[in-house]
Amino acid sequence: MQHNEEAFLRLYDDEADALYRFVFLRINDNERALDIVQETYLRVWKSLSTGNIIKELRPFLFATARNILTDTYRQDARRQTDSLDRFFEGGGELEDTNPQTDYKTFDIERVKKLLAELEPSEYREAILLRYVEEWSPKEIALMLEVSENVVSVRINRGIKKLQTQFNS
Repeated sequence: MQHNEEAFLRLYDDEADALYRFVFLRINDNERALDIVQETYLRVWKSLSTGNIIKELRPFLFATARNILTDTYRQDARRQTDSLDRFFEGGGELEDTNPQTDYKTFDIERVKKLLAELEPSEYREAILLRYVEEWSPKEIALMLEVSENVVSVRINRGIKKLQTQFNS
């Protein structure tokens, strides 16, 4: 148990900031990101404390966060459907929410938007892990449980798709 506690504390010290970025970039909400990070570490601790042997803690940590994010997306989709139903039933109107028009902000916002809309989502995830989180293709492959070649292909195809969308 002592070994697991030390490994967990080291994992927290080494990865808390990166895990927060990983989550925040996917949901863009500080409070929710913090809650998801906390839930992730709680689940990892529970897994370690029950005697599970985890060979690669970092990929396990991020895979756990990814699973929690998936659950969060599902819950949000259900809530959004309920909200849209209420919106249409109430005959509401949409507000004009124009983004800032500053040139630099516009380009950054455009790239963020294009990345958020990039399909398939596997491309988006591989690009974020590689270039935002600065993971190696090997680490990404371990977390996603695919080969390094698959990761490289996803990154390259995703970048080409982003470039095409950005230039159009």
